[in-house]
Amino acid sequence: MPSLSSNSTMISTATSRDLSYGKRRLLAIARAVAMHPSILMLDEPAAGLSSSESEELAVVVRRLAEEWGMAVLVVEHDMNFVMGVCDQVMVLDFGNLIAAGPPEDIRSNPAVIAAYLGDETDEDTTTDDDDVDTMQPDGDHTTAASAATARGGA
Repeated sequence: MPSLSSNSTMISTATSRDLSYGKRRLLAIARAVAMHPSILMLDEPAAGLSSSESEELAVVVRRLAEEWGMAVLVVEHDMNFVMGVCDQVMVLDFGNLIAAGPPEDIRSNPAVIAAYLGDETDEDTTTDDDDVDTMQPDGDHTTAASAATARGGA
């Protein structure tokens, strides 16, 4: 099997407490992957990570799907992560499914934009497509993005 990281020597010689938070997150995923699951479920994997750690995690998740053939289910609020990793995205607002489809469809979906950026009655609402990459719940919603990668053939 291919390795998950080019820095595997560093990880194998360090104790987990010596690792950064991002590296500990990768180690936890490696432990789960060691069991050879057909589906890997990740709940908020990018939470608390720096942008560079989130990008590294995204590369690992994509490789698990593409090279290892593993289906990955991700529940995540970081839209940059979701849009960059996932083939199919489902968006929930207060537990209700408001949109489902490929990232390019979700990015321009009016219901998603309203849930994350506020509806048209909000004074500071913008609906520029570039804003969707940085969407966060607008405070009036408990919106969660739930996405599943399908690249692995699951």
